Amino acid sequence: MKKLLRSTLLVSTLLPFLSHAELSNGQSMVLSAGVVSLGSSMLVSGLILSPILLPANLIMRSVEKNKKAKTATLTTKTPDGKEVKLQVPEKVADEAKIQPGDKLTLEKAPEGTGALLKKDGKVISHMLYQGDAGLSQNQMLPTTK
Repeated sequence: MKKLLRSTLLVSTLLPFLSHAELSNGQSMVLSAGVVSLGSSMLVSGLILSPILLPANLIMRSVEKNKKAKTATLTTKTPDGKEVKLQVPEKVADEAKIQPGDKLTLEKAPEGTGALLKKDGKVISHMLYQGDAGLSQNQMLPTTK
């Protein structure tokens, strides 16, 4: 209990400072996942970057790792050939030993929002659609004349 309280205090102390820092999308995802995990039994550890209806069967095409952001972008295809991109922490991709040709499934989470990413029937990550994750990228606002 004391450890959880200390962790919560540490995050609440550092979060205001980190919110003003420039974080990459992957770093923001990892930070958000850490904050969510403090109060949840399931860690949100991935983003669904492409629109897709659930449930979905996916076949791995490629894994692109971003060492700086410590993320992996998974490029997959549905059986009908539609490309679907997912982003997970690099650690998730490494631990699940994800490689081209693997068969993955995305299923609606039994409770709450998001989806479960599974490999061989085992949950490897809880996923959210990028828009539901509350993450955004800095973009220039259009100017009006």
